[in-house]
Amino acid sequence: MKTNFSFYKCRFGRRILTLFLVCAFIPTTLLVGFAYHRVKAQLYADSWVRMDKECKTYALALLERLIHLDYLLRLSVPNLADNTSLEQLPSFQSKQLKGVFTGFGLFHPETGLETRFGKLGKVVEDPVSLVPFMKNSVKTSILLEKSDSPIKTLYLLIPYEKNGIRGLAVAQPTKSILWGVGQYNLLPGQTELAAYDQNNELIAATRFAPREKLTNQFKQAQRNSIQFQYSHEGTDFLASGWSLFLSSHFNAPTWTIVLSVSTDEVLSTMDEFQKSFPLIVLLMLWIILFLSLYFIRKTITPLTQIQEATEKVGAGNFSYKVTINSGDEFEQVANSFNQMTHQIQNHLQTLTLIDSIDRSIISSLDPSIIIPRSLRLLSDFFGYPRILLAQCRMSDPKKLYLTQIEESQHDNITKNYVLLTEEEWGRLFTGATSFFLRRQTFLPGFLAEINTGDSFLFLPLIADKIPQGALILELPQAQTDCPAETVSQARQIADQLAIALANANLVSNLEKLSIGAVEALARTVDAKSKWTSGHSERVADLAVRIGKAMKCDDKLLEQLFRGGLLHDIGKIGIPVAILDKPGKLNDEEYATIQTHPEIGGQILEPIEAYQDIIPMIVQHHERYDGKGYPERLAGESISLEARILSVADVYDALISKRPYRDGWVRERVHEFIQTNSGQMFDPKVVEAFLLVND
Repeated sequence: MKTNFSFYKCRFGRRILTLFLVCAFIPTTLLVGFAYHRVKAQLYADSWVRMDKECKTYALALLERLIHLDYLLRLSVPNLADNTSLEQLPSFQSKQLKGVFTGFGLFHPETGLETRFGKLGKVVEDPVSLVPFMKNSVKTSILLEKSDSPIKTLYLLIPYEKNGIRGLAVAQPTKSILWGVGQYNLLPGQTELAAYDQNNELIAATRFAPREKLTNQFKQAQRNSIQFQYSHEGTDFLASGWSLFLSSHFNAPTWTIVLSVSTDEVLSTMDEFQKSFPLIVLLMLWIILFLSLYFIRKTITPLTQIQEATEKVGAGNFSYKVTINSGDEFEQVANSFNQMTHQIQNHLQTLTLIDSIDRSIISSLDPSIIIPRSLRLLSDFFGYPRILLAQCRMSDPKKLYLTQIEESQHDNITKNYVLLTEEEWGRLFTGATSFFLRRQTFLPGFLAEINTGDSFLFLPLIADKIPQGALILELPQAQTDCPAETVSQARQIADQLAIALANANLVSNLEKLSIGAVEALARTVDAKSKWTSGHSERVADLAVRIGKAMKCDDKLLEQLFRGGLLHDIGKIGIPVAILDKPGKLNDEEYATIQTHPEIGGQILEPIEAYQDIIPMIVQHHERYDGKGYPERLAGESISLEARILSVADVYDALISKRPYRDGWVRERVHEFIQTNSGQMFDPKVVEAFLLVND
């Protein structure tokens, strides 16, 4: 921050900053504010014009719907008055009547009102009130029912004469079709409707329409429409009214149709501008400050740039470059500074790559995963045409396992074995820590076969003074060597990779040793009885195959393998006389044999690495129906590993020969396991078993 405001100590800098603020920021802010208010006023004006047009259009459409309903009634009344039922009318005509009218009836002063279909409202409960409407034999009358409903019920009354007897057809239109609200919405988008009779009383209204009685402003208007504003539930609305003259077609007074729209909707296009207005002002301020700072710094000393760059590098931004074209010592200092930051950045990139390799190794100690991942990182870092990793085999160091990646085929990693001659081995692994190989001087056979490469950087991988292999970088065409800085980076990475591969091999050997110890222990248990030789290994193999069929993850499969090998380790504590008894066990002997799962758990309990397999060893004789031992667990309270192990154990026990019986044939064992599915065994495990052991 000190560098950013150091210009303020300069009188000229303060003068330029003030000039920018006065001449640019303040006028621009005033102009934006003025434009905002002008646009707002124009939106109001445009909305009034639009509302006038939409109100007139809606009013005329309402009149057209009334005329259409009148026409439909006049077409149907003669037939209905002649005692023709609605079903006897043409289908299209009866559907239209039912679709647009909720009720229809015929009124005679002597017989009263006869409803022909649907229901008619409460206004017709007093039929005498309908008599005056029979006098007009030309026009259809409109009758409004008095009620507190937002949309009052309307009736169309058509006088008719049949056989010298005058009557009155009474029809109640569907409110939704008549007013165009609800199911059949004909209102313009985001508008509210209000309709008033000749006394300015409300006859129809949507939720946010004006509910008050209209003032005399319509009567005072010199034109057929007016405009006004109102508030409803805290929201302001713009409203436009239009006088709908019904007398030309109906025996009815003039209605007033009012459409309104909320000011929020009118100004919706301004919402984003209102939100962004402070940001625009702030952005202008920053732009003006930036320009002022830029021109001030261009006129002060280049030392400010060097000071700013120093602070940025101190904050960790090593990619920052200083550009000074002053032609003096400041330009030389800037160039030296840029060279220094470039070297620091290269060292950091090298450390970052080494860290990435370390993290890839930590995430997986499998060389088949480590090596491709590391080669891709190296390819991205160096950008050379080809990178090769040669690994020495422990049994035969001159036989190299070669893994290579090409920059043009980043996802294609090839692997093969190559054999070095005595001469090639001596020249490659008894020389310097890094050197260049060139086609015109010396290339080993496996590099000479690469047609595209003429020069290579060879970096032996040495760990504990033992060659682990080599990292080989193919140089671009026409390049016989590379900068010393690049060689140093490559050497650091190669050293880290050598340590990583040595550690991975060590861990791999430890894992093999651990698995070998488990297998040896399992064979020790099986060797206690001549009848169980190989039993644990077969159970482990079958359990893993069942687990794969059930799509278990790798960790669970590993637990199944180790648990299968050690599931009978508790039999160490069971006398051989019981294990090899040719006849049936008595109750005491059977109780003794039932203790071997718990004994197995106790044996493994002190070993931290085997804690995850103890549950399956203790539970592998539990039954799915809860009748097993030692804890009588049932269903999914038994661990999945134990349920899998139970099927594999029983299968191998039944199919193998025992001192008290011969081994069963495979079909009989399958039948036994299927029969006991849901009782001894988990049905899902049985299904997977049959799939892999079919």
